[in-house]
Amino acid sequence: MRSRPPARPKLDRFTGIIDGILAADEGRPRKQRRTSKRIFERLCDEHGYAGGITIVKDYVRAQRLRHREVFVPLWHDPGHAQVDFGEALAEIAEVERKIHFCAMDLPHSDACFVQAYPAQTAKAFCDGRNAAFEFFGRVVHPDREYGLTYWFNVAVAGCGTDKHKIDEASHLPHLVQRSD
Repeated sequence: MRSRPPARPKLDRFTGIIDGILAADEGRPRKQRRTSKRIFERLCDEHGYAGGITIVKDYVRAQRLRHREVFVPLWHDPGHAQVDFGEALAEIAEVERKIHFCAMDLPHSDACFVQAYPAQTAKAFCDGRNAAFEFFGRVVHPDREYGLTYWFNVAVAGCGTDKHKIDEASHLPHLVQRSD
């Protein structure tokens, strides 16, 4: 393994120009981007480059690979669950209102459960979680349920200084049914 990149005495003065051409091409459709050969010709014609085409092609290929978007496939084992609260506008009795909803997702099977509530409270959190377990048939493994502690902390943190809500959140562990 090399400790430093190879020296390219003829090309190194032109790498900034090549990088600029590649950056300008990023917004263009794929078929309209300059080829390595066209970049080489432009370097020779407009900037006095006297090196070979192969080193230009190698540099352009390396730069394009470095900036390429990478796809990482996700894998979720059966029994994993993800949950979150959200807000939406809903029309209830012909009146538009803000509602809060609890959404639980089983990423392995793409199964989803959503239930709406008038407010985002610890009681709504527990009810939503338990209703989701009933809906899914309790297939979520207790050790693979993402963020029960996180949810509890969010429920408590979301209570602010409202004494009633803090008392409600402190009972959260007693309201939650285990899925095992």
